[in-house]
Amino acid sequence: MCLLPHNADDKSKRNPPLGTFTTTFTVSQISVTLNMASINILGREGYGVASYTWGYIARWDKPASDTPEGVVWTVPTTSKCPLSRARQVMEEIGTRYIWWDWMCVPQGLKHQLDPELFKAKGEEIGKQLHIYKNAAKSIVWLHSTSWEDDSALKELLLLEMSRPGFRDPTLVQDYTGKAGRWLEAAQADERWLKSGWTLQEGVLLGSTCLLNRDGMTLSDSKFYNSSETIIRDLSIPVSVLAHNLATAFFIQSEGHDSDTTRPRAGQFGHLPPKAPESVI
Repeated sequence: MCLLPHNADDKSKRNPPLGTFTTTFTVSQISVTLNMASINILGREGYGVASYTWGYIARWDKPASDTPEGVVWTVPTTSKCPLSRARQVMEEIGTRYIWWDWMCVPQGLKHQLDPELFKAKGEEIGKQLHIYKNAAKSIVWLHSTSWEDDSALKELLLLEMSRPGFRDPTLVQDYTGKAGRWLEAAQADERWLKSGWTLQEGVLLGSTCLLNRDGMTLSDSKFYNSSETIIRDLSIPVSVLAHNLATAFFIQSEGHDSDTTRPRAGQFGHLPPKAPESVI
């Protein structure tokens, strides 16, 4: 699985054939392993993955000093957290082995890697769809977010999906305006929400819990699984709000009275102003 050479601790074998780049590493020990026992464990327990963004905070001029034994490329530090903190969060996955891009994909630009490592980097990136799709467990690490603080992302996750108590169309306009501003602010504050890499990972990991910078989850009964927030909770509230508004505009455009007996969508039927563009 992981692009870590079997014999990376042997300096005379730091450029082995590509076929020897193989496995994951143990989170607790942070050391490269590959033996039959490890293979059997992976077969029984599977492996974990983490989805997060880090390129924009990478400090390539300051390599990390506590990388696993056997990693033959430079792992950068970041401007937000040390590698040791990231390792602590990775342990929240709960699997003995994980696929972690810092340690499993050769890091660096083409001129910083020898040809075999650079080729291996491209090959491993090409396997990510398979790697994330087949993971036994996963986490999303939102390392710019704290659930203890007020934030636009938290407002969106806890967004009220319908407001039947609103009788004034201007209140709907204000409410949807806030939702739009929260969405823009959340994307600016938490880069995971607008990365192309994490878009793919998010689609594959829809039931994955969202962890904040401290590795903690956010719980609320209104979430998709009625407990901890998952990736699906990022899109459901805004999508339902947009659907309800669209349904209300359709009812109005057809000249019908709103059906307030219908759950959710009907509750908005009386709310939109006559000019839809004033809300959208």
